[in-house]
Amino acid sequence: MTRAEAKAAQKARNASPKGKAACKVYNTSSKGKLRKKAYNETLRGKVNRLLRDAKLRGKKRNLPFTITNEDVKRLILTAERKWKAINEYLPDVWKLKFDYSSKDGRANPFAPSLDQIRPGEGYTPNNVQI
Repeated sequence: MTRAEAKAAQKARNASPKGKAACKVYNTSSKGKLRKKAYNETLRGKVNRLLRDAKLRGKKRNLPFTITNEDVKRLILTAERKWKAINEYLPDVWKLKFDYSSKDGRANPFAPSLDQIRPGEGYTPNNVQI
């Protein structure tokens, strides 16, 4: 079975009522939460989360959305490099960190997000920042 076939079979299993129930149980279990947290700490997880959230905001406001995973990845790496340079000169108490976690399902006020530089022009590579 190829990888594509296995993925299609898994998608079909998860679409069934029994599969949906199993997914819900796993995602609310401690093992599922730990895997999700570990994934969100990876660069790929950070990129996908920022991209998904910005896409939803753009869709809600009917704005153009043309940024890609590579654009977001570049922005994250640049921003983290800047924060690391700034933190070298700060005492431990004041050190800044991108905190992607969420507590009790609430949005984290210190989590980074993709913002428009010029509001209303949409999420384009030249109009976003973290």
